[in-house]
Amino acid sequence: LKWRFNFNLSKSKCMVSGKNMFICKPDWFLNKKPMEVVNSIDILGCRSNNNGTVSSHIDKRIQSCRQSFYNLSPIGMSYPGLESKAKAHLWKSICAPTLIYGCDCMCLKAADVMRLESCQGTFVKQCVGVGKRSHHSNLLKALCIPRICNVLENHSLSLYYRIFQSDTPCRELCI
Repeated sequence: LKWRFNFNLSKSKCMVSGKNMFICKPDWFLNKKPMEVVNSIDILGCRSNNNGTVSSHIDKRIQSCRQSFYNLSPIGMSYPGLESKAKAHLWKSICAPTLIYGCDCMCLKAADVMRLESCQGTFVKQCVGVGKRSHHSNLLKALCIPRICNVLENHSLSLYYRIFQSDTPCRELCI
């Protein structure tokens, strides 16, 4: 069985991360074809910036979550007649995973987590019909929706647990 990979090398991109230490901008080549140097790059849906921040990834996640939230409108996510438990289930199973995708493997600042928490609170308040100026912490508790920081912590702990269950170089690196 042979695998065939087709790469369009004329559209290859690279990103130089960190402070630019070059006096003049270098040209990068792959297979003798020039590569485009970009400020941010998407790898498996996770956006990284050359300055080390993840703000563009957070923006992308919030935009994707907003899109998935409004795509649920035809089935009653914004309709007052749908039960709150059903709305909470839809949020936890569709919108929340969209919001936090890739965030558990990135170095998030407290401000980034707060933006995700605020986004979650805003959408949950909107779907149950509570005013946008209301506090959302008690509402999330009543609907049994965990905070974003708790979900990210659980995902990270689960990842470390799985890493330490196998005998791999990654495990040795973590030890």
